[in-house]
Amino acid sequence: MIYKNLLISKANEISQLLNEYIISHDKMLQSAGTFKSLTQNVDFLTIHKDIERVKENFEKKAHELKEIKEEYYGNLTDVSMEFFDVLESYFNALFEAVKQISLLSFRLYDTSKGFIDNKRKLSWPEYSHLTKVYNEKVKGYVDLGDKLNLAYQTLEGEPNDFIE
Repeated sequence: MIYKNLLISKANEISQLLNEYIISHDKMLQSAGTFKSLTQNVDFLTIHKDIERVKENFEKKAHELKEIKEEYYGNLTDVSMEFFDVLESYFNALFEAVKQISLLSFRLYDTSKGFIDNKRKLSWPEYSHLTKVYNEKVKGYVDLGDKLNLAYQTLEGEPNDFIE
């Protein structure tokens, strides 16, 4: 097996996770992010479950990246190490955004159960804070995207490094 191929494979898997996250994010916005949603019955439980499924996939990938780092990192070339470091930073920033949207979807679901005797209902200040933090998390992974693309291009141009 070639380290470079392993790293590229993991990058492609993270790209797939990004796509899953974007699909769930878009579903949430379509269902709950419009003025019309205030007057319709929105299924926040289904939205939250979908986002939780994505979050679980991210948790599995975080474990995989940790194992790769423990097993192979010391044997990587400098270029491969740089790529792994950037990939890991990007993934962690993306995972933070997923965790934040999961929290937001849970609070929306929790509030949707009803306002009578619901002491945990989502207030406007809390909602504003959650969305502000979420947007900051999104900016974090987006900002790392260009750096990851450059590191990927550099890795692509490198000769293969083999696992002994």
